[in-house]
Amino acid sequence: MVNELDYVPWKAVLGFLSHIRDMFGTYSGYGHLESYMQQQVQTLYNAVGWDDDPETDPHLEQLNRINNIETSCKYSNQDCLDKASALYRQYMENDVNNTEDRADYDINPITPNLKKTVYCYGIQEGGQKEWNFGWKKFTEDKTKHSIWLKALSCSKRPWILNRFLYYSLNTTHLAKRDSSVIIKYVSQNAVGRALAWNFVRNEWDNLKEYYGGDELSKNTGLQNMISDVTANFNTPLELQDLLAFGEDKDFGSAKSKYAKAIKKIQTNIAWIENYAKTVSQWLEGAVPMDGE
Repeated sequence: MVNELDYVPWKAVLGFLSHIRDMFGTYSGYGHLESYMQQQVQTLYNAVGWDDDPETDPHLEQLNRINNIETSCKYSNQDCLDKASALYRQYMENDVNNTEDRADYDINPITPNLKKTVYCYGIQEGGQKEWNFGWKKFTEDKTKHSIWLKALSCSKRPWILNRFLYYSLNTTHLAKRDSSVIIKYVSQNAVGRALAWNFVRNEWDNLKEYYGGDELSKNTGLQNMISDVTANFNTPLELQDLLAFGEDKDFGSAKSKYAKAIKKIQTNIAWIENYAKTVSQWLEGAVPMDGE
């Protein structure tokens, strides 16, 4: 795929690779996957660039750029991360200097196509200041509600992610409908995976009360929470944690979802045992990491 420039093949390949990335999130071979993907996407990254015009660029070109820039940042292409951070910081600076109270679209240097990626990696590469700016914008602009919720879950600071998780239990911070979404998004962050699980495990009774008591059949968010948070679990210890958690719980109508979560982890463990080492060795041979 090194020299592939078309959108459709890349879309298909990235869809296939998403499961491997999910399984490798905390696996020792992730570095080999990252190095391999950096090499694969570089030619297209150079070709599509960051100059984005949603009004004049051909549709497939726009999709290609969105897809490639997101993938490049996801696999830690340093130029991509630097550009995303620079655009995000420029947005913050423009906001501070907006003394004339101009509309957000007048001060935001990020095109609509790239907001999802830039917001996420601007926050990931930043700290408290960048996260707080994102939170400010989330509270001000409900039209970009879902984009900001996802972006705020991209932080690599455990304490920030923990604070965000606890926001999900407080309606003064967030609407109740967003609670399960935040927990799911944080769990999809490699840094947040264990944090989200610990939060659900430790706050289960509070979560049930927050969602309206014991009647799980009426609470879709709560029903799906365990399967969402444990979707990428792939170690025997994680499986044991889930089994121990469920020993004294009455899941009621959500019992089948709990059983499916267990089955999913068992399937993930089997994948790691059967394929992870082979895939990692192949990736290592294809593109050795720096220093190897």
